[in-house]
Amino acid sequence: MAARKILVVDDEPLARRATIRLLTEAGYQVSAVATAEKALRACLREQFDGVVLDARLPGIDGAEAVRLLRSQGRFSRVVVASSYGVGSIEAAVLSAGALALLRKPLDIGRLIALLGDPIEAPVACQA
Repeated sequence: MAARKILVVDDEPLARRATIRLLTEAGYQVSAVATAEKALRACLREQFDGVVLDARLPGIDGAEAVRLLRSQGRFSRVVVASSYGVGSIEAAVLSAGALALLRKPLDIGRLIALLGDPIEAPVACQA
């Protein structure tokens, strides 16, 4: 079976590289972009099994990005990550359709639990 494909969206290069490394070492196939706009374009070109998205992005913010990504109906697993306090944005990203809001640095065990085993068959999309 092929590894699950995950898209990482983070405008901060160090955080993006750290997330890529964590997920790659866990066995996922990982692509990454720096903005929500690039993520939306990437998801139109390629099928991903999940997205790990920074809560604060330039341009489109995390909650709106979740809403737009979920509206494409191509995958069901969107996890939002934040370096800042999670209380103020948690309700917004969860109501937009995110599975969870995780605090950075990311707990890889929790992230795997949300994204699914890296080598299992892909989860069916839910619009």
